[in-house]
Amino acid sequence: MTHRLGYLISLIFAVLLVSGCCPYSWLNRLDNISPNEAIAIAKIHILYNGKDISNGSYVIFNFWGTGFPKYQYPVRQDGYIFARLPVGMNGMSSITRGSGLSHGMKKGELTCQLKDGGVINYLGDITFNWSGKASGSETGAFFRNSTLLGVLLMSEPDQGQINVSVESNAKEAQEAFRRKFPDSREDITPALLVVKPSS
Repeated sequence: MTHRLGYLISLIFAVLLVSGCCPYSWLNRLDNISPNEAIAIAKIHILYNGKDISNGSYVIFNFWGTGFPKYQYPVRQDGYIFARLPVGMNGMSSITRGSGLSHGMKKGELTCQLKDGGVINYLGDITFNWSGKASGSETGAFFRNSTLLGVLLMSEPDQGQINVSVESNAKEAQEAFRRKFPDSREDITPALLVVKPSS
């Protein structure tokens, strides 16, 4: 299994290097959003055994449907993520760090319904309180900066416990959006993440 995982990682990296593609859809501009895409903004706070690891972590959406971390977004220094996602129902599938730390969520556990194309959806201020031992904590030193490794390891059973809470601070989120996109006059629309307890 270890050899197969190593081969898969090598193959994916080779394809990415040859194609020059990244496995995620960065949101740096608003003028190239398609009609079937929506914008999502959220403030992310990740505590791992009491330590704040938000900055430098990634949030991945819809991994179950794509089989590839297409919708993977970095948590910025100010705690926000800015994502482009399909219109309709979306789900957070995992949080991960480049060292291989990752925690996968079950499908339907964390969901958001995004409105019409181009709408700026505010998912809330989302706190992940994560305790215990996570999968892959010291794995993959060679790929230390690879968030993809964390995604591939997220199905390992020992991921610790995680509690998720969502609060609304729309005014602060609007200000964060205007700081990133100062030319935009769009207002954010609340579309708070729905947390369904894991069974």
